[in-house]
Amino acid sequence: MLFGHVREFRSPELDPTTAAKLRCHPEPMPSRGPGAIVRAEVFHKVGQFRTDWRVGEFIDWYARATEQGVTSQMLPDVVCRRRVHGANQSFAQPASRADYLKILKASLDRRRDDQR
Repeated sequence: MLFGHVREFRSPELDPTTAAKLRCHPEPMPSRGPGAIVRAEVFHKVGQFRTDWRVGEFIDWYARATEQGVTSQMLPDVVCRRRVHGANQSFAQPASRADYLKILKASLDRRRDDQR
């Protein structure tokens, strides 16, 4: 898998009050997100994204990939721009963040099963 850096920006149509409430990282930052470049055979080996998560489907996929020995590299270049607009899933569905804990538990369970 190949990853790169992401640069965040506030969506230009936002009113100044809303825009002021939204935090964007001032500098590009490394991103292990769904903008990755993955070979088709690797994707098929790991399997499709699970549809039972409200958020975090790529985190779950990435965990399964690394558990199967898929390696990754981080490019120093900005390869993605992320528009922050206040309706992003991380803002709009704070209750769904519990899925992240469930994804972590599922990964830990798989690793424990593999050790047995």
